[in-house]
Amino acid sequence: MKAVLRVLIVEDDPMVAQINQEFCERIDHLQVVAHMTSVVQAEEFLDKNTCDLILLDVYLPGKSGLELLVDLRKKGNFIPTVLITASDEFDTLEKAYAYGVIDYLIKPFSFDRFKVAMEKVIQFYDASQKRGRTDQSLLDHLFQSQSESTQTRQPNNHQQIALDEYRQVELPKGLSKLTLRKVYQAVVQAKEWFSTEDIADKIDISRISTKKYIQFMVDINFLIEQMDYRRVGRPVTLYKIKQDDHRENIMEQLIN
Repeated sequence: MKAVLRVLIVEDDPMVAQINQEFCERIDHLQVVAHMTSVVQAEEFLDKNTCDLILLDVYLPGKSGLELLVDLRKKGNFIPTVLITASDEFDTLEKAYAYGVIDYLIKPFSFDRFKVAMEKVIQFYDASQKRGRTDQSLLDHLFQSQSESTQTRQPNNHQQIALDEYRQVELPKGLSKLTLRKVYQAVVQAKEWFSTEDIADKIDISRISTKKYIQFMVDINFLIEQMDYRRVGRPVTLYKIKQDDHRENIMEQLIN
């Protein structure tokens, strides 16, 4: 059984922190143990507690996230860290790599991209627990490029279904073909990016129910998703049809 990685979120925007936590909760073997809003709070927490991963913002009140990394490295503390920030300056990226950051996510980012970063962390953690000698094949696997990581990820159950158009497809328990058809028709009519609320209001179905069907479409790779960090209010997940004839055939097969 794989160990559960304890995650510390260091983010001053409560809405963004909530999204990060929700993303973590969607991935096995991750558990958020604390949320700190400043470097000072994070340092105080780490003086008394341990964690296996830090999700770190750069722009924080007082000290920056990069300064936290410097302080930790000086103390000999090399907790794996993923930067999650709105900063897209190359100078920040250079420093992040110099301080040993495992991955770098620029807001807004999709759950799929977040999952790739977390899988990388989990792989490093599993390898480190063996404490034995390594070989080139293992190193190549751990240090593969981001694009390779995305391409070689094993699909989940719904994605595996979508990859086999000749297989008899069954909807997950709790979803109905009639409702899926209704949601699908509204999605097809939507222009560009849309939210769960947009579709729910259009077909007069609860947002919770609509979300389940939209998430299924994401799982089989019919829809892509991204976060929209708005100036006011909570960030919103937006969706868009992925232009792929094969995926469209799968959806047609599901609703007919």
